[in-house]
Amino acid sequence: MIVRVSDIEAKQIEKPRGGTGTAVQIPYEAAKQYGGQITAFAFMDLPPEASVGYHTHEKDMEIYVLLDGFAEVNDNGNEDVLTPGDMMITAKGEAHSIANKTDKNLSFLALILE
Repeated sequence: MIVRVSDIEAKQIEKPRGGTGTAVQIPYEAAKQYGGQITAFAFMDLPPEASVGYHTHEKDMEIYVLLDGFAEVNDNGNEDVLTPGDMMITAKGEAHSIANKTDKNLSFLALILE
């Protein structure tokens, strides 16, 4: 499943958790429907022409949120491009890959849940 940041309504939060100013929150609510325990959470940086190969999540699931750059992804056989703020959810039993085919680094967050 791919979640486009453009499809999410950003929220303005005044003085978040007792802080100052106004924060902008982009709530990726779609990720909450899967549940599970976190087994890995990482910032990933892919230099030009690097990739994470196509693989299946047999016993866990993974969520990517693209931070910077443009990523070519394969989401269960469907090829697409992610832009900053987009999220890809790979549920248990599903497969995915991510590649940087540009001349600039791309970065993303990767969260793996049991």
